[in-house]
Amino acid sequence: MKMVSAFLFIIIFLTGASAQESQIKGKITDTSAHETIHEASVLLLHAKDSLLITDMRSNKDGNFTFNDIKKGKYILLITHPKYVDYVEYFTIDSLHTNTSFNKISLTQKAILLKEVIVNFKKRPAIRFKGDTIEFAADSFHVQPNASVEDLLKRLPGLEVDKDGKITAQGKTIEKVLVDGEEFFGDDPTLVTKNLRANMVDKVQLYDKTSDQAAFTGINDGQKTKTLNLKLKEDKKQSYFGKIELGGGSDGFYQNQALFNLFQGKEKIAGYFTMSNTGKIGLDRRSQQSYAGGDSNPIANDLDNWNGTYQGIGIPRSISGGLHFDNKWDNDKKSLNVNYKLGDLDVSGQQNSITQINLPGNVLYSTSNQKTKNDLLRHGLNIASNVKLDSTSELKFYMEGSLLNKTINENDSSDTRRENLSLLNSSRKNISTTGHTKAFNSNILWQKKFDKQRRTLSINFNARLNNDNNTGFFYTKSSFFDNIGRLDSSQIVDQYKKADNHSELYGLKFTYTEPLSKWGSIVVNYGAFIDNAKAELQTFNKSTGGISGTLDSLYSSNYKFNQLSNKGGAAYIYNRQKVRFQFGSDIAFDMFNQHNLFNNTALKRDFTNWYPNAQFQFQFSPTKTISFNYDGNTTQPTILQLQPILNNIDPLNVFVGNIALKPAFNNNFLMSYQFIKNFTYLGINGSFSFTDNPLTLSTQTDGSSGKSTNTYVNLPVRKTLNYSANFLYRTQLKLWNLDFGIDGIMDGKKYASISNGSINISNSSTYRFDVVFSKAKVALYNIGASFGPNYNVNNSSLQPLINNSSWGYMINPFLDFYLPAGLQIHTDGNYTWQGKTQTFNSNFSRFILNAWIGKQILSEKNLLFKLSANDILNQNLGFNRSAYNNVITQNSFTTIARYFMVSIVWDFNHTGKKTQ
Repeated sequence: MKMVSAFLFIIIFLTGASAQESQIKGKITDTSAHETIHEASVLLLHAKDSLLITDMRSNKDGNFTFNDIKKGKYILLITHPKYVDYVEYFTIDSLHTNTSFNKISLTQKAILLKEVIVNFKKRPAIRFKGDTIEFAADSFHVQPNASVEDLLKRLPGLEVDKDGKITAQGKTIEKVLVDGEEFFGDDPTLVTKNLRANMVDKVQLYDKTSDQAAFTGINDGQKTKTLNLKLKEDKKQSYFGKIELGGGSDGFYQNQALFNLFQGKEKIAGYFTMSNTGKIGLDRRSQQSYAGGDSNPIANDLDNWNGTYQGIGIPRSISGGLHFDNKWDNDKKSLNVNYKLGDLDVSGQQNSITQINLPGNVLYSTSNQKTKNDLLRHGLNIASNVKLDSTSELKFYMEGSLLNKTINENDSSDTRRENLSLLNSSRKNISTTGHTKAFNSNILWQKKFDKQRRTLSINFNARLNNDNNTGFFYTKSSFFDNIGRLDSSQIVDQYKKADNHSELYGLKFTYTEPLSKWGSIVVNYGAFIDNAKAELQTFNKSTGGISGTLDSLYSSNYKFNQLSNKGGAAYIYNRQKVRFQFGSDIAFDMFNQHNLFNNTALKRDFTNWYPNAQFQFQFSPTKTISFNYDGNTTQPTILQLQPILNNIDPLNVFVGNIALKPAFNNNFLMSYQFIKNFTYLGINGSFSFTDNPLTLSTQTDGSSGKSTNTYVNLPVRKTLNYSANFLYRTQLKLWNLDFGIDGIMDGKKYASISNGSINISNSSTYRFDVVFSKAKVALYNIGASFGPNYNVNNSSLQPLINNSSWGYMINPFLDFYLPAGLQIHTDGNYTWQGKTQTFNSNFSRFILNAWIGKQILSEKNLLFKLSANDILNQNLGFNRSAYNNVITQNSFTTIARYFMVSIVWDFNHTGKKTQ
């Protein structure tokens, strides 16, 4: 409670209002019509740096008033779409405590013609254009030759982590555009790490609406947090890039090359990376696509790797890509093409310690796993937009990928009783290869009619996927009696072949109709056909090692057909500061399954509901609050209803439950955002619960350790998920520090069944961080973040076992820029996590990295660098997790200490300024 009180005191202290100092008021009129002007934007700026202090709109009588203004020098800026901007400098001091602008006359732009009234001395650092926050890049000082990533770290409300992930106002940036166009698809780091900060004129932060919302002008609530980098005019005729060559100890290396050619609206780019330091060079979409296309209704026993590197093991990566985009014919036609190649090899090992909570009993399991996986992928996507006329346009998108994957895994595990006597052991070897072909296309036609906001959209989508896998696997399971003697054993030695194919076709119509000046209705209907085939053949190996007889128990051949009709309506009201919508979609699905292996059929018809509601109130361009609700039906999967027998893990068997009923999810979100000068405050919260949840029921045999799993509905129990985060950033007058506070809460409560008893599990995390930094161009950049965390894990089956623990984290960094082009950098991460009853030792780790470099050439764009990764050699892979009645701690190999010598060349050439 004391910590909460102190936390609230800090917030109130930092965001509290200052004592009333003075008042500024005025009245706005038209010079020619001699009428008052209402809804004009009135902004109060600092005269020193043109940063926004506060803003408002003139009322119906043309009046405006600012209260509680401190002493200082200010700029009054008044804007209106029909009038020329008005600017006046003034001062508030002891002699001028109140300022009255009795009558401010604005001149219409049509009358002004070429006459100039006001010439800005300096443009504002931050401006608000509707829902867009625009940062003037030159107003935020960064070091010479800094990247866009360094610039983004200086912008209030934006955060960039060590991997380049960008968050804005507490939400992840999913797209980074260059002059409004995608650049290498959805990989923001290819832009932010390689584009120079001095090329950027403006950074625009906004919520990108859907293609349909952008066309119709009706906000449908579908938004993507987006950054758009507006280039300086002279940089639009240029070429630039980076070449890095690096070799280090223990065989580590990192090499990359990037080249960009900008010629007005035409952009050509290419990149190549080759490293084993964790620099993969693949965007998020590619990584997600590495597992193949659409998931088949039948799981693939042979493919247990999603094709990404997540810090476990040592990765060896080769990747490259080409990009082209252009606009022509007065921007009526555009083309955007991306090709990517990626080869990822990951090898390593990990150790797991697991506690399994049973009614009145606890089991402990340890496992050791070695893996060596490889994946090769080619990907191509093409997007084209054509404006057919002034009222209609056609958008086309296509992507395809080819994937080859190999998986090799050796695993050994032991399970012990509560008295630590051996219960069972398992040894497993898997070797598989897989080939995937995936294709996705989308065609969207949109038409505007004479009546404003009356539109029609037709969208066609097709997705195809072929997935073929073959492999050998061997398992040996041994079981022991109460005193640890071998009781029995089971061996599986088989060859498997899986062939999966899926096709999805969809056609959707969307019609919008205005009901009033501010209200509209959106009606949609779509029909979707999903056809799939899944065949699994399992052969018992013969004595000679060649596949022998077919094992009919673990073989199957299924054909699936699903027809879905989905429609709905929503009412949307959007007027100045207020926006709300409510509506619902409903889907009628008919599912047919035919087992060609034994000639049996399963038919299932079901209805899904998708209600939604949204409300947003914009107090001002700098302050917004919003509430959202959406619900959806979750139908049980075929694997939950009628799973295919799987002997990959003989100690865990799944059984279907044909009586399963659908669950329903309810999701609530709240968000408050405020930005003023260099101060940002964001509060976000979410809460969700599931009615009639699909819950895992596990029956574990205490004498053997075997588990039989099935899914059931728990109508009297709800699954709860909740989270909240508080983000505050400001610039303190004390030493001109950039200062911030982060508060995060994340938790869930869920039920499972273990040996017939309901187990209620609670898992939550609480974290509090303080962030500060200070920089001076060409001299230094220093900062740190630090704070405690508290993790809660408890189970109703074992209430006396306390697995909650405290921890804390410290992340310092510093850069020094010395004479003669010398630069020193260091950063660190210290993590400490306390012990629990299950894991009876504390965990601590301090990862310290550093490099020293020298810049040469006249532009200081050639850097020789000596770097050290994990100087103290403490980078031990570690994490803890809890799910249902299982708590697990993993330790794994990861990239540790190495030293590297590198040379980095940043080159650029700017052509003539575009008129």
